[in-house]
Amino acid sequence: MKRFLLTAISFVLICAANGCRTGQDVSPAKIQPVKVRRTFAKPGKDGFLPDEAWKEAISFQLKDSPQSYANRREMKKTPFQPGTVRFLCDQETIYVRYELTDDDVFHRRKKNQILVYRYGDAAELFLKPEKTSCYWEFHGAPNGVRTTYFYPSPGMRELMDNFDEDEKRLIPEFKTFVRINGTLNQQADKDTGWILEMHIPFSIFRKQEIKLVHGETWRFKACRYNYSIYSDNVQLSAMPNYRNESYHATSLYFPIIFEK
Repeated sequence: MKRFLLTAISFVLICAANGCRTGQDVSPAKIQPVKVRRTFAKPGKDGFLPDEAWKEAISFQLKDSPQSYANRREMKKTPFQPGTVRFLCDQETIYVRYELTDDDVFHRRKKNQILVYRYGDAAELFLKPEKTSCYWEFHGAPNGVRTTYFYPSPGMRELMDNFDEDEKRLIPEFKTFVRINGTLNQQADKDTGWILEMHIPFSIFRKQEIKLVHGETWRFKACRYNYSIYSDNVQLSAMPNYRNESYHATSLYFPIIFEK
């Protein structure tokens, strides 16, 4: 526990020193991998891990994107709605929990395997083993819609067949579970937020012949699209968050190690 806390504190100090809040550049070489703790808790009947288990999880703040921040500063109207992303794992599964403040929980489409962020509120996770060129993109929405993409390398991400909306392309092992503090798609009232839990089995990566070696580094980027009838513009936030960064700049993803 002591080592875990020191690692997390070190990361916070690095961010504070380099201006992470507004998306200033931080050299990835300065950031040491953070260990994702192993949990022995099991999902309940609703699919969620117990809230108690998440108290032991490493937690990251989603940072306001530079463009979104600039738009709101110019308009001087819409406050930033924060979010956090937490990680746990066990021998078989990576667990990811988004806790998102949101005054208008909203999503239009009910079909899986779409560009989820084009139709309403969405959370995304990019996940990449350090020693491979390939990586995965996972989407979740407050109405339960989910999407998965596999990229052999960043140089192949623009191929149109990556984004085929055939639901058969959805990786079925990937699951999401949602709790909404408010009313979905009811814009006559104000909501509080929503929680998204992603369950990502390691078997997904084994299918691509990825050897899962204990102690090896992975990299992630967590992103959020926040639409609201009360906002002047879509709010974008991410962790990590760099100026002028593509979401597919895998060398800038944050390093983590899954405890086994």
